[in-house]
Amino acid sequence: VRKEIQALPSYKNYAQAAPIWSSLVDAEGRDTKASDLNFIYGIGKIFDPGSVVREGEMVMVENTASLPQRLLSAVNIVNDKGRLTPEMRSSLLAEAQSRMNAFNTALRDDMRSYRGIARRYGINPRDIIPKL
Repeated sequence: VRKEIQALPSYKNYAQAAPIWSSLVDAEGRDTKASDLNFIYGIGKIFDPGSVVREGEMVMVENTASLPQRLLSAVNIVNDKGRLTPEMRSSLLAEAQSRMNAFNTALRDDMRSYRGIARRYGINPRDIIPKL
């Protein structure tokens, strides 16, 4: 049953996205090119956990900013301060949190079903439901 649970899309999505989410939260406050890259790749992966993030998706993330934010980003590039403004990071992080909440809800709904199955068969749910 444990393997069946681990094969569920809700489990896979959450399991793949959770460490990325932690990395995004950690990278939010650092204003370096490396953390910008980490942030952009992380956002792309959270929005599609099973995918490979490509350059086009990075541009799409950058273009979610308003024109003034994009201009400020261009100035920051010239000044070698990075690409993402704190406002862009906060906005993208809020969207990523929304996605993580959706992954969590889907996983909890699926796990509720498996807890019920376990109880009906006299099995402790902790024995079959993996901990994330």
